Amino acid sequence: MKKAIDAALAICLFLVTGSALAVNVIAPSDGNILYTGRWDFSNPTVPWAQAKASSIIVNFQGTGIAVDIDGGNSEYLRAIIDDDASNSFKFQLVDGLNTLASGLTDTTHKLELVKETDNSRLHLLGIHLDDGKFLESPPVRPTRRIEFYGDSNQAGFSLESERNQSGSHLQGAYYTYPGIVARMFNAEHVNFSKSGATTSSLITAHDRIDWSSSSPQWDFGRFQADLVVINIGANDRGPVRRRKSKYHELLDALRVEHPYAHIMLFNAYGWDFNEPANFIHEVIADRGDPDMSFAVFPWVFAQFHGCEYDHGGMAMVLAEHIQSVLGWAPVPQDLMSGFGANGDVANGSFELVAPFGGWGWRYYDDPGVSREHYPATAYDGDYFLRLSNGAHSQQTNPAESGETYTVTAWMRGTNDGDQVDITVDFRDQGMGAGEVSPMVAFTENKTLTTSWQEYKMDATAPTSGNPVYATRVTFTAGPSDTVDIDAVVMKSAEPDSDAPTPDPMEWSALPMAAGGTSITMTAAPATDPSGVEYYFTNVSGNGNDSGWQDSTVYTDTGLQPNSAFSYAVHARDKSSNRNETAMSTIESANTTGGSCTANFIYVDTLTANAKVIGQGNKIGRATATILDDCGIPVFGADVSGTFSGDYEEIRSANTSTDGVAVMDTEDAVKGGVSFTFCVNSVSGGAAPYDEAQNVVTCASK
Repeated sequence: MKKAIDAALAICLFLVTGSALAVNVIAPSDGNILYTGRWDFSNPTVPWAQAKASSIIVNFQGTGIAVDIDGGNSEYLRAIIDDDASNSFKFQLVDGLNTLASGLTDTTHKLELVKETDNSRLHLLGIHLDDGKFLESPPVRPTRRIEFYGDSNQAGFSLESERNQSGSHLQGAYYTYPGIVARMFNAEHVNFSKSGATTSSLITAHDRIDWSSSSPQWDFGRFQADLVVINIGANDRGPVRRRKSKYHELLDALRVEHPYAHIMLFNAYGWDFNEPANFIHEVIADRGDPDMSFAVFPWVFAQFHGCEYDHGGMAMVLAEHIQSVLGWAPVPQDLMSGFGANGDVANGSFELVAPFGGWGWRYYDDPGVSREHYPATAYDGDYFLRLSNGAHSQQTNPAESGETYTVTAWMRGTNDGDQVDITVDFRDQGMGAGEVSPMVAFTENKTLTTSWQEYKMDATAPTSGNPVYATRVTFTAGPSDTVDIDAVVMKSAEPDSDAPTPDPMEWSALPMAAGGTSITMTAAPATDPSGVEYYFTNVSGNGNDSGWQDSTVYTDTGLQPNSAFSYAVHARDKSSNRNETAMSTIESANTTGGSCTANFIYVDTLTANAKVIGQGNKIGRATATILDDCGIPVFGADVSGTFSGDYEEIRSANTSTDGVAVMDTEDAVKGGVSFTFCVNSVSGGAAPYDEAQNVVTCASK
């Protein structure tokens, strides 16, 4: 604690007196400064960064350190001395010299300085040390690298407020889940997230150093990620088809920049009926990329943005997924989780607290709400919750339709006869960002004594109406009473372990031809209290699987005519266990043939991307799909086109069996890439090329 007090005092002294502690100035170009994040070094004497979580790390000699920074008075930074995060301090930047530590023991110390806001560019002008003192070799850079892309939640908007309050002083980066997860896996990370971002705006800005400026562009050769985490889409609008298309466009761009990374979508569920978590699994299934995955986390905080302990919960979910797909072993996270696990509440004995002051039960700063520290009298541990004069405290956690939940709490009153209400309510997917009415609520009144006693309450989630997504537990003190609460536990009945019926799955309509290139089929409707989804598998290997879908009907399209295809179907419930049925019988059908004669061929799809080939060099790539008017891919056609812009070449390629031709430039360029590719001709198909029938003729990057 002394370090934080000394450092804060030193800042105050400098601001008042204008004096500086250090007289040996270290240039920003010194090789012993470890920079993390997207920094611009076009002028190595004055490097700058705009994005949150950008940082510098140094090992310095002496009793103090100050940094000379130009960045405007709207920026906030966090200083961590000697890895002591519990005594780290966040401060508002003053242009010029900012003293971060003084009065330390005269030895080697470590400073990590983290950019907590992204209001402006931060320019490092120098590091000031005691006379005769120098920087020592920096810490070894982690070998693992994670890149995060997202919107305001991942950017740490309102991180230090349970109530979604705005203001730079409430934003942060160090205690967001990207920062927490990076520390759990000892990974260097970049958090390129921005409040208000959409998938479209991220596509535009993903390769920038400053989100709001197209120049300079970021060189991805400087940071080739092992893992890319994308939390975007909450601000998108429009039909799902269009939103999914934007996800694919973004994933195309990021796969080019991160060719060897595992890329995952990470979205919340339970805040809106039309949320991305409804369909990101379909996006990933459509990619067919074994190095892509998705995960979802519960949105249980009834606000537009999560606070620190909500980010602790997101970190818990994300770390579990990373461990499952990459095999990385995490260390324990350094910030409490506000998410309950396995049907229980979080921090039910109130022993944990987040750095900003909240402890996982909302709202910690309400009148009459306090977390009391009395180790001698607490029922469990050293702390308990105290509610006075009608105050209440609540926590929300995931729940499922039809489940029965038992809440147990140890409680006492200041006086015999003090009363408390326990309320358990249930909420649907539209719980959303805001205090909306629950689907149903149950309340029981308990009369207390002055001794700790155990009290219980049962409540069952409804099975009619919308599916249940969450349950909220609320304790409310009597109007003139003071009550103490400890050791709160919530348990559900045994989780759903039964697969839907029928099991094995059955057919309602066997696969049958739906034209020359399509086969349609229908599963028998299955039933399960938790809801059902279906998966149609092309077991013959020459068609397409459906992916998980709610509909019992599936039509496989784009098939070869006059060919045989075999399918089976199975179902699973929507409980947390995702219980699956056995496969149905395998049934076959033939597409028809000879009923369609091709009259012309055309360009059906065309994309333009850049491909990294090493050391920041990028070639241009155009990918075209050629079909005939029967909808059949054209094999062996010669596709020729022109690259213009950063590349000036005419390139051609032959289509493969799926009708796809890939044209790469011979030339390579560094940095940002901008070019257009236009198809000039298509020849060698079974029918003549008709440019007027093209869905697209030119594409740009």
